[in-house]
Amino acid sequence: MRFTKSLAAAGALSLAVLTASPAFADGAEDAAAGSATTAPEVQGLGGAQDGGPETQAVPEQGTEPEPAPESPVKPEQKPELEQKPQPQDKPRPEQKPEPEQKPQPQDKPETDEKSEPETPLSGGSVLLTSGAVYAGEKAGYEVAAREPRATDARISSPAIEGVHTVALSRGRATGAAATWDDLKPGDYPVTVEFFIGEKAIGTARTTLFVKEKPVVEAPPLSGVTFELNPGAVYAGEKAGYEVAAREPRATDARISSPAIEGVHTVALSRGRATGAAATWDDLKPGDYPVTVEVLLGEKIIGTAKRTLTVKDPRPVVKPVARLDLRLEPRKVLPGQSYYAGVTTENVEPGTVVTVKDPGGRHHRIRLDHWGSARVRLTVPRDTDPGRYRVVAYLPGGPADSATLTVAVPPKPVPAGQLRLALHPHTVVAGGDFTAVVSTRYVAPGTPISITDPAGETFTIWTGEDGVAAKRLHVPSSTGAGAYWFVAKLPTGQKSAAQLTVKAPYKPSGDFTPRGGAQTGGGLAEAGTPASGPGALALGGVLLAGGSGLALYGRRGQEG
Repeated sequence: MRFTKSLAAAGALSLAVLTASPAFADGAEDAAAGSATTAPEVQGLGGAQDGGPETQAVPEQGTEPEPAPESPVKPEQKPELEQKPQPQDKPRPEQKPEPEQKPQPQDKPETDEKSEPETPLSGGSVLLTSGAVYAGEKAGYEVAAREPRATDARISSPAIEGVHTVALSRGRATGAAATWDDLKPGDYPVTVEFFIGEKAIGTARTTLFVKEKPVVEAPPLSGVTFELNPGAVYAGEKAGYEVAAREPRATDARISSPAIEGVHTVALSRGRATGAAATWDDLKPGDYPVTVEVLLGEKIIGTAKRTLTVKDPRPVVKPVARLDLRLEPRKVLPGQSYYAGVTTENVEPGTVVTVKDPGGRHHRIRLDHWGSARVRLTVPRDTDPGRYRVVAYLPGGPADSATLTVAVPPKPVPAGQLRLALHPHTVVAGGDFTAVVSTRYVAPGTPISITDPAGETFTIWTGEDGVAAKRLHVPSSTGAGAYWFVAKLPTGQKSAAQLTVKAPYKPSGDFTPRGGAQTGGGLAEAGTPASGPGALALGGVLLAGGSGLALYGRRGQEG
């Protein structure tokens, strides 16, 4: 009975749920029909035993609390709940034609960006901890990428040996890169490339300055030789001096003294200098210290001190003497001479002036009536080319200096050479011969004079090959003997050659033919070499070598 009531209550509850839900409105009528038919069937299961009043008493007794304790009925309700319109609503997939919403899965990278950005940060910075280095030194650096995931940095520069690669930790690194040993001073660009793996994500640039290496020079030699000449002067006069430093590289000398007007600075040549410094006009007689400082650039490398004596004023006030030194010429070669001339004012004629040449030799000359004088000086042949000082001074008076330039001597040019030869060198009186002159180091076209034994001179000219020749005739009246011919260049070089003349053949006996010159007697007939237009009689005179006799070959002399 109780089971039947439970089934009836379950059916009523199902109907109430189906009718109450709008989603199940479509199957409400079916559920109501099902419950209407089911109730009699359920009731019919035990209807024979239960009376009608009992079935009608079910709603009166309130069947709603009873289904709660009867849990076995609930599994039967699940199939009814599974029949919710969800299977009927499956036609909703017709809304799938919204393709525009499918790209939403591509938004997944948004969740990735939160953990690992796809695009790295670009750029970075580089700092050279040693912004200026010498060539060959290492340059320290600090690099920092904006992207902390950066793995490497490549540093390149014309000043750095190759490409310097350094691993980054959290985008940062420090280190040092070696520079080339032969870099010139100046600014060099430095470029840093940042990488994530093999991908470049940014660059940074800066400048490296390469300093000029200081030149280490040998320490200069100390020591100075300082002389005053003269050592005693009158107030207002010039005091001559000579400075010689042990260091040939010394550049200047500074001379200071209470007696000298200001600081006297003179340039040094090979560590030496001469000159004169004027003293104050109002100096009192006495001794005054004179100090010289030798400089190498701006550095003092030596000092020396001397004493200058200022003499008592002269009893007679005279005009200030003046001395000027001039050299003529001012430029010479080693071994050449030059003149040192002095002119003076307010100096007595006959006063002795001393001239000191660059070699340290003193030459004393006396002033003439006009107050001038000069001396000839010679530069030694072993003097090195350069600039030298020549000093002239009066005893106890003013001094002056001049510069002499010794030039580099030119290469010597060989002197001209010549040689005279006679062909043949032995002839019979009345014969011919040729005078040939060969030269060396002589320009073509140079005139050469030949003097015959009679003192007559004729001229021939050299050809392109340096040779000159002349055909000559010996008169038949020339006596036997040796005769000298002399050839001479315009520069003075000479050469001599001897011509031997033999007497013509004479037959034995008392009869001497009076024929032509070929036989040694009589007059030369017309047309013979002695009288022909092309014949040249050697002045008519030949000097017999070694005899000092003059032989005259005149026509008809023997007649």
